[in-house]
Amino acid sequence: MTLNSTPRACRRLLAGLSVVIAVVLISSFALAQGDAPNPKWDIFAGYQYLDPGSIAPAPGSTPSSPSQITLPGMAKGIGGALTYNFDRHFGFEGDAGYNRGTSSGDGSSEWTAGGGPRFIVRTDSMAVFIHALGTFNRVTTDNGFITSNGVGVILGGGLDVPFGKTFSWRVFGADYVWALHNFANYAPPEASQLRRPEFNGARLRTGVVMNWG
Repeated sequence: MTLNSTPRACRRLLAGLSVVIAVVLISSFALAQGDAPNPKWDIFAGYQYLDPGSIAPAPGSTPSSPSQITLPGMAKGIGGALTYNFDRHFGFEGDAGYNRGTSSGDGSSEWTAGGGPRFIVRTDSMAVFIHALGTFNRVTTDNGFITSNGVGVILGGGLDVPFGKTFSWRVFGADYVWALHNFANYAPPEASQLRRPEFNGARLRTGVVMNWG
C-alpha cells in the first residue's frame, strides 16, 4: 500500500515551482546587477500551507489493535525565517513553522524548526533563493492524543520582490518537507509503514521580508 498521501496536484505544483525557481535563479545570476541591495540580515514572516504527506496511528490505536489515519492538508499556518548573510549569495538560515488542521474536530498539527545554508541571487527587481535545512519535526493527532518527535529536512526555494531596500514581498516559497517518525507504541513490528512512517510533505509560503544591515 502506498502511504504517500500528498495529492498529485500539490506534488505537480511543487515540481513546477521548483523548475521556475531553477530557471529564474539561473537567469538572475546571469543578469545580476552590482548595485543590488546586499543586507547583512533578512527576516521572513507570513502564511504557510502544509500537506504532511503521511499517515499516523488513529486515536485509540495499540500494537494489538492498530488503525491509521491519513493526515490532512493543514491550511491554518504561520512561518518565519531569519538569515545571516555571509556575502552577496550565501547565508545561514534559521526556520520555524506551525500548521493545524482546519476541518471540524481535526486536532492534528505539525511543528518544524531547523536551519541550514541558503543561496540567493539579488537584482534590483527580484531575489531568488534555494535552501537546504535540517529540521526537528513534531506531529500531534487528535488534539495531542498521539505525539511524535522526529527529524527531517526541508528542501526548496522561493521568489522575493523588493519594495525599496528594507521590505520585500515573498511572492512564494515552495518546499519539500521530509521527516521520519516512530510510532512503536501504537503499531506492531509487522506494520512497519505505520510504525515508522516517512512524511513526504509539501509546504507553500507567502509573506513579508525585512532586510537590514
